[in-house]
Amino acid sequence: MCMGFYQTWRNGLNFIGHGGDLIAFHSIFLLEPKEKLVIFISYNSAGSANRTRAEILTAFTDRLLPVLAEAGISEAIG
Repeated sequence: MCMGFYQTWRNGLNFIGHGGDLIAFHSIFLLEPKEKLVIFISYNSAGSANRTRAEILTAFTDRLLPVLAEAGISEAIG
């Protein structure tokens, strides 16, 4: 993927970013243009990073942007 970006959706938000790993070093960079939000996380760990990065993003959006998640659910139902 080199320097390409990918998209991921959480709680009705469209994040664009890129993650990367070395042997014991992991990072993720995400932008959410609609909310003008930037997230950059960098940490060291000997374990798997893919699951941890997804858990961090989910916890962040559920904790700090829950209203958008509830609006998305009600729109889908109604």
